Amino acid sequence: MAALQHPIPTFFSSLTRHPDEIISDRLYLGGLAAALDGALMSSLGITHILSVCPECTWDIPTHMAIHVDDTPDENILIRLPEACDFIQRALNSGGKVYVHCMMGVSRSVTVVVAYLMKSQGISLHDALAYVKSRRPIIRPNYGFMEQLEVWRACNYAPTVVNPAYSAWKRKHDEEHGLLLSSSSDPTRLSDRLYMVEDLPSSAQHQASFFRRHSITHLLTLTPYQPIAMSESTPVIDRCHINLEDGLSEDLVINLPEAIEFIDSGMKESQETVTLIHCFDLSRICVVACAYWMTVRNIDSATAFKLLEVGLPLYSPTAEFTALLGLFEACGCAPSPKHPEILAFRQRKREEEESRKYRGFRQNTDAPWIMWQPPTQKRGKGK
Repeated sequence: MAALQHPIPTFFSSLTRHPDEIISDRLYLGGLAAALDGALMSSLGITHILSVCPECTWDIPTHMAIHVDDTPDENILIRLPEACDFIQRALNSGGKVYVHCMMGVSRSVTVVVAYLMKSQGISLHDALAYVKSRRPIIRPNYGFMEQLEVWRACNYAPTVVNPAYSAWKRKHDEEHGLLLSSSSDPTRLSDRLYMVEDLPSSAQHQASFFRRHSITHLLTLTPYQPIAMSESTPVIDRCHINLEDGLSEDLVINLPEAIEFIDSGMKESQETVTLIHCFDLSRICVVACAYWMTVRNIDSATAFKLLEVGLPLYSPTAEFTALLGLFEACGCAPSPKHPEILAFRQRKREEEESRKYRGFRQNTDAPWIMWQPPTQKRGKGK
């Protein structure tokens, strides 16, 4: 059977990457750029292409397209049987198959792993480990990993009458519906660092929210929405900074703890996604800027420019400016006994006394009645 011929657009020429061989000289895995490179496909002797993305629509018998998006709530499970059948038929006919999505890290990987699980009778763990040994950059999203577990549970036959599939589908549809009505998406501050002012209130809403956005680390600041735990809540590393009312410098003192939590998570894995949550937007902004100032060794003005990329409409409050300035004055290393913290508290006390005095003078300018002790009643005969 003749190999497919496809011209490669200029846009994708710089993205071409040699496909990775999954089954020797038979099954290959990669991205869209390679699929569009006719010369490359010919050199490998590729006869069949399985596109797990909406970008390819070749109308030929040896090509199959499965139009799915790379999002955790996408139902790729129901499409796995036809994808696996296409691969198997091609291999049975002596053909060579190239499976791809846009980058070859999530959607196409899910299909190849599903095929190996079914054809080789191996576990998800073993299939994933094998594919990763052949293509180290793979990273199926959380939702697809969950669906691969269901793939085996329903004996590779996800249909509406299969109990395992039906149970998963009901849960999937319910969570997706809840998510759509629960809250807005988090705002991206920088690579793998996000923020949100409002979290869903129920445990089920929160679990769906965290899974959908692949949150691995959660930093909360007072005031905040408490986390409601449930069986469906994903495993998340958490850190809470409890701040006393009226003590604005308390946030500055606790910034090193917040920064350490974010930084350690970022260093732990390239898949770490940290979410900062607080009802007070200015507090979130102080934490984000302080984090950049510390890990990037930049000043507060440069940090604020980074903040404007994610929050272009944010208008700095007086508290934000004062607290970030205090953090910078402390050399990005504040402590309760730091001279700048002590001086800040002294200025606050002086300002408070001044306000009280001004308030007293304003009250004395208006008519008022001085308090007098009540007259004691005398008993009879006295």
